[in-house]
Amino acid sequence: MEHMILKATELGIDTTWLCDVLFIDDVIKNYLELEDKELICGVALGYRSENPVKKGRYERKYLVTDGRLKNN
Repeated sequence: MEHMILKATELGIDTTWLCDVLFIDDVIKNYLELEDKELICGVALGYRSENPVKKGRYERKYLVTDGRLKNN
């Protein structure tokens, strides 16, 4: 996967590593008709928008750690 990400970057393609695919691996394997394979990770590929929309960040007080709200 690392080599794929590096090659994509070399070609000007942006990537995002997806490690949380395991909770839907049955859906992905079914969609790709890979029932006999084991899914271990994923990567999203795409081109950066020429006019990206800047997204704000959550305020620190809304971040969750260990199931509790952080107050500082």
